[in-house]
Amino acid sequence: MGEKKQAAQLVWGVLLVTAGVGVVFRVSFLDSELDAIAGQPSTAVFIRICFYVMAILLIGGGIKKIRNYYQKK
Repeated sequence: MGEKKQAAQLVWGVLLVTAGVGVVFRVSFLDSELDAIAGQPSTAVFIRICFYVMAILLIGGGIKKIRNYYQKK
């Protein structure tokens, strides 16, 4: 793999982690609006769980890319 491609993978990993952290903060800031949009409390909980799972997947994928970059060096 070329050096530019490896650097791009590192940048992509950092962006994934940043996006995951952004999702966590955004969900916590939109707490009251999420309740109003969902209507029922059970639906709001389901939506929150989905957002947090998405954030975990983004952060996990970004960490994996970052670890792979430094293990190859």
